[in-house]
Amino acid sequence: MSADRTVGIVAAAIFFVALAVYVATLAPTVFLIDSGTLTTAAWSRGSAHPPGFPLFLVLTHLATLLPAGSIAWRANLASAFFAALASAAAAVAVAEMLLAATIRRPVPKKVKRKEPAPIESSPAVIAAAMVAGGLLLAFSRTLWAYATVTEVYALNTFLICALLAVVLRWRRTRSTRLLYCAAVLAGAALGVHYLTFGFVLAGVLFLVVRSGGVALLRSRSFAVAVGLGVLTTLAVYAYLPLAARGNPALNWGDPDDARGFVRHVTAKEYRSYVTAEEGEDQVGDFRRLVVRELGPALFPAALVLALIGLGVSFRRDRPLFWTCVVIAVVTAAWFAVYPIADDEDAYLLPLFVVLAIAAGYAVAAIARNRVAVAWALTAIPAVALFAHWQDRDRSDFHVGSDYAQNALRGIECDAILLTNDADLWGCLMYLREAEKVRRDVVLIHHGSLVRSWYLEQLERQEPRLAASVRSELAAYRPLVDILENDEERWRSDAQLHADFERRFNDLIFALISRQIARGGHVYATPDVALKNSGPEGRIMQRIKSSYDLVPGGMALQVLPRGGVHPIRSVPFELRGLDDPQVRRTGGEVVEREIVPNYVLALLMRARYLAFSRQYDEARRAYDDALRLEPANDEIRNERTQLERLAAR
Repeated sequence: MSADRTVGIVAAAIFFVALAVYVATLAPTVFLIDSGTLTTAAWSRGSAHPPGFPLFLVLTHLATLLPAGSIAWRANLASAFFAALASAAAAVAVAEMLLAATIRRPVPKKVKRKEPAPIESSPAVIAAAMVAGGLLLAFSRTLWAYATVTEVYALNTFLICALLAVVLRWRRTRSTRLLYCAAVLAGAALGVHYLTFGFVLAGVLFLVVRSGGVALLRSRSFAVAVGLGVLTTLAVYAYLPLAARGNPALNWGDPDDARGFVRHVTAKEYRSYVTAEEGEDQVGDFRRLVVRELGPALFPAALVLALIGLGVSFRRDRPLFWTCVVIAVVTAAWFAVYPIADDEDAYLLPLFVVLAIAAGYAVAAIARNRVAVAWALTAIPAVALFAHWQDRDRSDFHVGSDYAQNALRGIECDAILLTNDADLWGCLMYLREAEKVRRDVVLIHHGSLVRSWYLEQLERQEPRLAASVRSELAAYRPLVDILENDEERWRSDAQLHADFERRFNDLIFALISRQIARGGHVYATPDVALKNSGPEGRIMQRIKSSYDLVPGGMALQVLPRGGVHPIRSVPFELRGLDDPQVRRTGGEVVEREIVPNYVLALLMRARYLAFSRQYDEARRAYDDALRLEPANDEIRNERTQLERLAAR
């Protein structure tokens, strides 16, 4: 059997093993963070948050057409497919390094250096090295996490691994077609998550130049490759303006014209985040995530294996070694200046790919054609599979869907819901648009009202609501235009900031007052309703001066002033939130945001019920809060005080 045939068979086997594991642990419905908005954008052929991720949206949209499961499950399945491909591509990259015979015998320093004879690896050893590298990546914590939910990182990782595999094969064969293929892959990858892909592209360009020489940069083939890459990127990004013209359910950024397209693709909306805030320990976070990646039970063995691979490449193949170093250093440097709360581990995926491939490379170096030794080392990814299964099994994770449904349970028909809760907004948008749940509720993301694209989408999707505040919108829109397009004036004009806040507050107050005046309902989640400082706090003070805020379910209802208002009993579905395993599978966002939001909603309800002397209902609310945070002394103390009040 030829080497290429062996590589193909082993890569296919790795793909199917990884895919089976991912499908078995796939989230059944919408996940948290960006999954709701990404699923909605893909399903509706729309645009996602900056920089748009056009290739991801196109490919995931095809998955949403499958006749099985919910739309969210199909989109999650696309991530599983991409991640399995990534694992197979990483394995091919390992094979290409070995087929190029880059592992060479050491030459003592005192001996005049000659080109050492390569250490040939048998097909069985190459297969074992592929299994070790490919499955180590497949069963790593980060890729596995993004393989079970709708996110861009699984596809991004596949394109990273595919590019590395193709460039390594080009290095071995010098086939011009492979150089062109690499350029097309690079152009396509820039249409997914160009930032993290750029980390790898820097290393790949180093390897190409180091292998082909500087003369390659002046060659016709390199010029053609660059042209193919540029054309591929342009073709992928052409999706965004075409999608915007179809008025999709989510048209983030409205990249319809040149100005909106450039603003969206360059992520101008997010540039203020590119700095580490005082007190943030980026170095500590980096170290924690790298150590956590393969788990406490696996970390020493996997790390040692990866370091051996890097050490061997330093002695045997300096260009390959420095390629890995470039990727690792660029990744770490960006991580140091770009703090991100919810998916920071994804920005380290290029580094994790390098470690997995280096580990596979080390298997062949250690085995030295001893097949039994090579296959014994494949026990390391097997340990990863069992060590990480419990924390990565999301097959029973309904927290995102329940979170949105619980919010809707406390909301009357014909209502507006104001929120800044990104998790809730994403899940609700998916339910409302894709699953057609509670279309009577107008969902308004409070923070996005400062964006022109969002105002246009609101006017298009909710014409009656927009017509009720036409004059306020007309006065506010010119100020939004200045915010987005005249940075110098925005920075220097203090009066402009005051006018902006006043017009913004007028718009919010008009939305609420006119909705209530016509007999509709208005709700606000605590992240909006309980603000006491800054611009949001000032608008809430204005609202509180004219209306009461009454806790019900996950949100507070805005009602005309009038004493104590009766509130409905709104039971929450809390599937899995009292189970530590389910909490872990949701990641840190569950502990940091979801559980505290539930507890706050329950405490607001309990306190209001206690104030209105509905003690039995108040007890149930306190008890539900204690189920979520059994060690919370504040809740226990309030529960004790409630019993004293009830006994009087």
